[in-house]
Amino acid sequence: LKDKNGVYLIKRLLEQARNGGGFVTYIWDKPGKGDTAKLSYAQMIPGTDFWIGTGVYIDNIEAVKAQISTDINAKVKTLTIRMIVISGLIFLGIAALCLIIVFGIGSSLSAMIVNFEDVDKGEGDLTKRIKINSRDELETLGEMFNLFMEKLQKIIQQLSGDSKNIDSSST
Repeated sequence: LKDKNGVYLIKRLLEQARNGGGFVTYIWDKPGKGDTAKLSYAQMIPGTDFWIGTGVYIDNIEAVKAQISTDINAKVKTLTIRMIVISGLIFLGIAALCLIIVFGIGSSLSAMIVNFEDVDKGEGDLTKRIKINSRDELETLGEMFNLFMEKLQKIIQQLSGDSKNIDSSST
């Protein structure tokens, strides 16, 4: 049995089967489509002199391949859009978080500056303290400044007391 191109398909399939299995391409009449390229595979059945073969029309493979390609492209498009949306949301979340942090630090720093100015303009009033409304490094800085002011106030009070003692002693 040979096709239009002179390929002896049964002989070739038997050869492929005896050589460990293989493919043969030939032309065959496809019902409703006419002569169409076909791809067949043959292999020996172990322990026997028999072989088995199967075949598929190439245009069926191309149709399935085109459908798979279309499905994959649709999935890739969907997943790409989803990935872009998720990335955008993550970016917006990070940007919002950064703005919150920046404005939080900025407002705490502004409050710290206002408190320092109050102490500075307090005409030497060592009882003034910085009001702390945050829970960060600026809070630590404010607490340290307040401790410094307390120590300075105690030193000034001690010097004042010593000065009175010296004044009364000199009198």
